[in-house]
Amino acid sequence: MHCGYRFVERPESEARGAVAAIIILFVGVLVTLAASSFWTPETYASNAQFFFSHLFTVLGFLACGLLALPFLGRNAVPMSLGDPCNARAVGAGLLIGAIGFGFSVAYTESLIWIFSDGAPPQSHAEAFQPSVGILWIVAALLPAFNEEWTDRGVLWLAVMKIGSPRMAIVCTALLFAFMHGLGGTFVFEFPHRFAIGLAFGFLRYRTNSLWPGIAGHALHNSLAIFLFSA
Repeated sequence: MHCGYRFVERPESEARGAVAAIIILFVGVLVTLAASSFWTPETYASNAQFFFSHLFTVLGFLACGLLALPFLGRNAVPMSLGDPCNARAVGAGLLIGAIGFGFSVAYTESLIWIFSDGAPPQSHAEAFQPSVGILWIVAALLPAFNEEWTDRGVLWLAVMKIGSPRMAIVCTALLFAFMHGLGGTFVFEFPHRFAIGLAFGFLRYRTNSLWPGIAGHALHNSLAIFLFSA
């Protein structure tokens, strides 16, 4: 696995571009989440409504990355994707995704047990349930690529232009947690998403590739889908 990042002093114009990209990404993600809270209905009536509601957030995150790219130089797209990866790197990504899923379940279930006071769980039998295929597309496949590219692709590249790998790992984990933990379930989402983001960031650093993280992210979300839709 490749570890070939070293901190070097960058020209002032390049540093300004990196800072601008970082600001665009963080502000853009916050604006996207705020807008999606108004766009998302309280209940869904069809698979199409569910799909396009979640697609709004996906496209918002994608737009953040695309808006930041021009500030990062001509080779920003291939650099954001990193190197091609091998089976070992993908396996590491899948392992992190599986372990991260187990950690997420243990963390959230522990909080539910602590704060539930023994109350029985509410029934959602009457709530709309999207098809597994639609759910997998909008909650596993698209986020795996879109969130990883925006976060550990574009943001990673921006932070690495002005900082160290450690800074990049922390900053990308922070944005990753923001993407999931700014709603009404902050305490349930933010801490374990930040921890998983640190693990995926370390993987990005060790492999110098975005693809193992995409594989692990897709597995993590797929396991969640099949567990909670069963």
